[in-house]
Amino acid sequence: MIGATMLCFRLFGFPIRIHWMFWVLCAFLGLNFLEGGGRTGALIVGATIAIFIVCTLCHELCHAFMRKHHGAPNAEIKLQGVGGYCSGPGKFTPGQAISIALAGPMFHLILSMLLFSLWMAVIPRESMASRLTLRATDLNMILFILHVLPVMPLDGGHIFSMLMASRNPAIVPWIGMVVAMIVSVIGAMTGWYIISLIFSYFAYQNVKMIRNRSYRGF
Repeated sequence: MIGATMLCFRLFGFPIRIHWMFWVLCAFLGLNFLEGGGRTGALIVGATIAIFIVCTLCHELCHAFMRKHHGAPNAEIKLQGVGGYCSGPGKFTPGQAISIALAGPMFHLILSMLLFSLWMAVIPRESMASRLTLRATDLNMILFILHVLPVMPLDGGHIFSMLMASRNPAIVPWIGMVVAMIVSVIGAMTGWYIISLIFSYFAYQNVKMIRNRSYRGF
């Protein structure tokens, strides 16, 4: 079903909603991996976008399956302009909440390690398969690193909030704001403008949490 702003379907029983801004995110991300012109350049950009879409969806499905494992089978996945989001009803212990948050980033880390091992073992060098495998390896490692940063609303931010819940939960948005600003500056300096824009938005969100004094932990 296609609506005004959403592509909607179900996968493994979970409803998936893809906002049109997610396609914009994919396009900008693909351009960051542009290598020359012609058919080869277009193929690499297209493959990078496809890899990002599949990996982002698998990331959110890992959250959904972990929620189901902990007794909350009803989850909805949304892919939006700043990435993916898995939500739904359910109450979890701190340990369960951390395992749910970790499920997505760990998918990227494990896949990145498997792809690199595959590249080292069997894929011929200087081939298109080699370039695409390394591209997928790099992309998944980047996604892992970004997702485990202690920045709300990223997975790392949720994990950090759980760890600080009984100590000093008010520090979570402060740390998130600082880290998001640093990543935003690094993104702008290295030409990753879409990452800079996203983390500027995350910094703003954490500033709002501080100003509203509304943050009380995960």
